[in-house]
Amino acid sequence: MAYERGLVSRDLLEYLWRDKQEHVDFLLDLMKHTILLSEWKAKMDSPDLVKDKLYLIPSLLQEGQTPEKVVGFMCMFDFSERYLPIGIFERLVCLLVSLVGQEHKKKVGVENKGGVLYKNWCKVYLHSLDTSVFLEKKRDYLLMAVDRAKTCPTIFQMLSSMLKRINEEVMGSGLKWKVCFEDVWGASKMLDYEDAKKCKLKPWFLTFNEKAQAQKNKGQEQMLDSFLDTF
Repeated sequence: MAYERGLVSRDLLEYLWRDKQEHVDFLLDLMKHTILLSEWKAKMDSPDLVKDKLYLIPSLLQEGQTPEKVVGFMCMFDFSERYLPIGIFERLVCLLVSLVGQEHKKKVGVENKGGVLYKNWCKVYLHSLDTSVFLEKKRDYLLMAVDRAKTCPTIFQMLSSMLKRINEEVMGSGLKWKVCFEDVWGASKMLDYEDAKKCKLKPWFLTFNEKAQAQKNKGQEQMLDSFLDTF
């Protein structure tokens, strides 16, 4: 299960760390704090697994064939000016899975299937926004696709905040990246952040009236805004 799904039970960790039994809780807290694992709260297909407390360790996931066609509005986080270190994508997966788990903790009766997770790409569904987020790791960039236009600004801010936290708390502020957006309405394939912001490229940037309307629906997004403070 560990190498098929990237999942480990507490019993397995206690066995692997059997010479450090008194430090198991400390090691788990350390891995959570450094965003190397997250608690797994999705539905399992085996009754035996439901009884165990499970943790997702994304670095144990297997490579998966990328979907031939990714549907959604595209955004790229480009790290090529330096490089994309190992562990950045994995930590984003941890945060996304934790966010999904937190959503379902507050939504009784809504099934959490955990999404589709591989070492090189993942897809998760956020019930609070009724939207799917696709994230793929390439050589020196991350590609994100959001399937609903009206959620694009929120998802972009959420993922940007996650990256900033990883950069500050784990990477010593050593990461550097630029952002580009797919221009589905114009001739250009991708627009960099400043150009996209200047022309208020839809659906990533809102006009004044759209921002006012978004404020009315802010209650639906409060959990996303506070998530990083409570993780």
